[in-house]
Amino acid sequence: MIALALALAVGAAPAQARLALDRDPSLTQCPDEEALRAAIAARLGREPFDPAAPRTLRVRFAPEEAALVATLAWVEAD
Repeated sequence: MIALALALAVGAAPAQARLALDRDPSLTQCPDEEALRAAIAARLGREPFDPAAPRTLRVRFAPEEAALVATLAWVEAD
């Protein structure tokens, strides 16, 4: 489900982005950066991430009370 939301967000963007993942180490059920990148690329049918891109998609997975929270943020280059 999260990969789908990320794919839609990245797919709507006009340019490629860098991917930065912050995952709480206790969340072993959440994908690591490589798995997340692959799931998004598979869903979009293309590789949307480029380490030289001017913007960054920051993804954070963190536990919050009895829930798992995923936070997405677009960060533009300085």
